Amino acid sequence: MTIYDILKQTPFTEISEKIQMFYGNKDIDKFAELYNKLLSITAAHTDKKFTVYISAFRISDSDEDEYVEHFDENDTSLYYDVRGNYGDEDQVYSIAACDYSDFLQYNIDANTLKNYSYSTILAHCFWEITAYGFDRE
Repeated sequence: MTIYDILKQTPFTEISEKIQMFYGNKDIDKFAELYNKLLSITAAHTDKKFTVYISAFRISDSDEDEYVEHFDENDTSLYYDVRGNYGDEDQVYSIAACDYSDFLQYNIDANTLKNYSYSTILAHCFWEITAYGFDRE
């Protein structure tokens, strides 16, 4: 399943609730514009398969934060890391500066689909792809 597949099935009101739960209501109008923009984009086909996954972590007093395997997707005491990789590569990549048309084609990891609702996946991904702002120009 791709980002575009779940985007088409998820109303912005549901995504907005999750964005506000985890990240606050700043720029919520810009996220609504982004949602509409993404729905209007015709994605170009790419040969490389990029897969997005989301991991949950608990801040720890030790040097490394604690990976959390079993959790409630609405737990705001955790933080969520969105990353991806190409095919079977071990290298992980940020999606923060990705092209929107590429973003729509990204596959979603099976564990991510199992652990998170569509609206939560999109909320975390929207937050990540706007880390450097909403303007792609």
